[in-house]
Amino acid sequence: MTDIGDRLSAIYESLAGGPGAVSFDFLLSATHAERVSVVRNAVDFIVRDHVQTRNLRQGRSEDQLTIDVVSGLKGMGFRAWHDAQIGGHTDISVEGKDGFLWLCEAKKHSTYEWLLEGFVQLGAYCPGLEGQDAADILIFHYAVDSEAVMNEWISRLDSAGLDVQILPHTGDTLTRFSRHKHLASGRTLEFRHKIVPLHWQTLKASKARAKQPKA
Repeated sequence: MTDIGDRLSAIYESLAGGPGAVSFDFLLSATHAERVSVVRNAVDFIVRDHVQTRNLRQGRSEDQLTIDVVSGLKGMGFRAWHDAQIGGHTDISVEGKDGFLWLCEAKKHSTYEWLLEGFVQLGAYCPGLEGQDAADILIFHYAVDSEAVMNEWISRLDSAGLDVQILPHTGDTLTRFSRHKHLASGRTLEFRHKIVPLHWQTLKASKARAKQPKA
């Protein structure tokens, strides 16, 4: 048994920092809270790669961007789906042991009303049961200053009259959390709001824009 434990430990150390470690963590997770954390770590790993390669992701549709994330999750070994029928057509879903279910609403930012519609949809899709009460809103953002957009979105959500509790900053200004009561089950839903900055232009294009006369 010790030999097996040593081997597993060595394998985990060799995977550290990569997608394999995320898969390993999900297999070993013992609670729903741990599973939520691992899935979110996986999404973070995927979108970091997408931001780093954003020059190759210009002009992609909302569905294409969403499927990119689902493909990344599947590549890590998750049981991930796009457009599954769970309370409605969910953009991204991940299933796990003991009835675990995580949902995600993915939106290509155009208006704040569009984001609010996604928030309401996600609340309706979530079953609100144990292990099925945490979800993410993923915002693909192609314009400048994603941090300002996130701040404005959270401000509008807070004033939308939906009885939503906005949680304090966690350190990452591109990620926020909120909680509200599930209408059917009465349990508390926790949503993570994460914006993905995909704006890209060459230095030459930036200089050309700066030289244009102001209207």
